[in-house]
Amino acid sequence: MGKTELFLLLSAFFFMAACGGTGTEAETWRMTELCFESASDYSTGGGDRLRMDVRFVHGQDTLVRPAFWDGENVFRVRFAPTKAGKWTWTTTCPEDASLDSH
Repeated sequence: MGKTELFLLLSAFFFMAACGGTGTEAETWRMTELCFESASDYSTGGGDRLRMDVRFVHGQDTLVRPAFWDGENVFRVRFAPTKAGKWTWTTTCPEDASLDSH
């Protein structure tokens, strides 16, 4: 397992833990932040123009939130569940494969 995969796995764990419950249940309207590391360093430019979305799904409900560049190779997304319970998430970033389909 590479550094990026481990980081994403830990991010998912902290996402679930930050939302309360047993680590798998989200609390309604409690904001959490996910952090993703790209394999590319955008310090010299381009990170602010990169489009990355995170799709959150709970049953039939789907919310899409844009991620934002936070310097170097770090991208973040903030999300507050509209319903309690288990949410899953998937990233979309066609321009950077290391940020896509997590």
